[in-house]
Amino acid sequence: MAPTTTVSQRKLIKRKAPRGFLKRVFKRRKPHLRLTTDSDLLVHLNCLLFVHRLAEESRANACENKCGVIKKDHVLAAAKTYLLLFVGATSTLYPGEQKEVIISRAHSI
Repeated sequence: MAPTTTVSQRKLIKRKAPRGFLKRVFKRRKPHLRLTTDSDLLVHLNCLLFVHRLAEESRANACENKCGVIKKDHVLAAAKTYLLLFVGATSTLYPGEQKEVIISRAHSI
């Protein structure tokens, strides 16, 4: 495996999804499910997308606080915001309510 260009040469990053691990977890947790062959890849890509969006939101929180380093508080606030937006807080929106209200709700948790 070739190392990526964004990481030093000492640390190698795997470029492949852990398919065996994901299939084993599916089989152990939900043996009755009949999944397609690419379902493990979809779960892996969904996880990567979540981490990428969480990193972007954390960076934005750090910039708002004029902090050069992303701290644990920035990540926690981003996780609350992200999870509220995509898990079900949008279903409790009132007519005319904006995204900023949801974000302020997330920061108050």
